[in-house]
Amino acid sequence: MKILGISHGKVRFNDLPKPQIIYPDDILVKIQYALLPPDDLGLYLGGNMIIPNPYMFGQAGSGIIEELGPAAYRKGLSEGDRVVWFYRANCGMCYQCSTGRPLYCPNMTYCTTSFAEYMTWKEAYIYKIPNSLPLEQGVFFQDVLDCLRVFHEAEIDADSSIAILGVNHKSLLIAWYAKLCGVRSVTVVSPNPRMLPYAKRFGADHVVRFGTDNLLMLSTEINEASGGFHAVIDCGGSLPLLREAMDVLMYGGSLVIPYVYRPGSKISVNLSDFYFKEPRIKVLKQGALDVPKALDLMPRLGLERLTENLVPFENALSLFSPKFYENRLCGIAQLPG
Repeated sequence: MKILGISHGKVRFNDLPKPQIIYPDDILVKIQYALLPPDDLGLYLGGNMIIPNPYMFGQAGSGIIEELGPAAYRKGLSEGDRVVWFYRANCGMCYQCSTGRPLYCPNMTYCTTSFAEYMTWKEAYIYKIPNSLPLEQGVFFQDVLDCLRVFHEAEIDADSSIAILGVNHKSLLIAWYAKLCGVRSVTVVSPNPRMLPYAKRFGADHVVRFGTDNLLMLSTEINEASGGFHAVIDCGGSLPLLREAMDVLMYGGSLVIPYVYRPGSKISVNLSDFYFKEPRIKVLKQGALDVPKALDLMPRLGLERLTENLVPFENALSLFSPKFYENRLCGIAQLPG
């Protein structure tokens, strides 16, 4: 089968044998769509993408079940079901797992990339999608899980004013979900003026061009009563923008980072800000939490706006070029049917 791999800083097509059912709870999926997340792209372009094997990236995707292992019938899945998956499995036996904190399991195992014609993965982490959800929109499943967890960790409610850093499919899903939840004010900040109109399409009340607009002054105007944002959510991977986020948080506000920065990424902070503002800072590890809610929510998120530029699998190398994203929100490869 054809599969994309990253080796020595280069991405290329390789030929591998079609994977086989090995463990009783394995499921063989024929992949139909694959999404390259913005943080995986950032790691690759930064030249510091250190992965255990060449095929452990871009694991968001959707597909159709082709074969089930002899013990993979506990969830009622069948051949031909349209499915999505969560890419990481905890061990279930370590201290973290046994004390109810599987997100922090040190013995995680991972599925291979979705940029392949087939994959096998554990039944427990494969989910049938609603009939009302087109299969190509299923690639955003893990982003919707992130969105729900961001709201939980930052305690965002209808009275909140939030700022989202960066314009990509994840940041816009968070913006749109915020408006569906009735959040009072949503501000999207980006240094790229060409991407800011997308934020308006996804419900942003305010857009700010970082580096040109005065973010601190605008934050004060937007949040006259609170003096700052209740939550700042970093989806963009810009260290200068992340540093300024501390200045626009209200006292006791939350800084949530669902973006994976490449190794060696650092910012300097004024520790007195921590004393006076008491910010809550949370770096989110992705987890398979709120799966039923995420699957129920996905058909209502207007995801068709993110799937307008599908790329044939044979052209998937183009998704690893910054030029591809000059006027696009995300990169999705469509595999052979």
